[in-house]
Amino acid sequence: MTISVHRDSWTLELSPCERAILSILECADRLWSTTRVLNEMDRAGLVFGEGTVKRCLSSLVKAGYLTSSRVAPCGYAIKRTDRS
Repeated sequence: MTISVHRDSWTLELSPCERAILSILECADRLWSTTRVLNEMDRAGLVFGEGTVKRCLSSLVKAGYLTSSRVAPCGYAIKRTDRS
């Protein structure tokens, strides 16, 4: 099952894993590592393989839903937009 999310002028099909990642990261107050994302998903009963989660994290970064950092602190977070 996928859900269509309309964002500006294009549509992105979100997989169940991508939706789970976005849900988990909503409560993150800072960048979370892949390991932290996997642990929190497991704790919430959302079980996906490590490769699937990594692929979905990459896809969500490319689509503009997440930000990522490879320098300390490393990890992922929901991309926030400030609207004044």
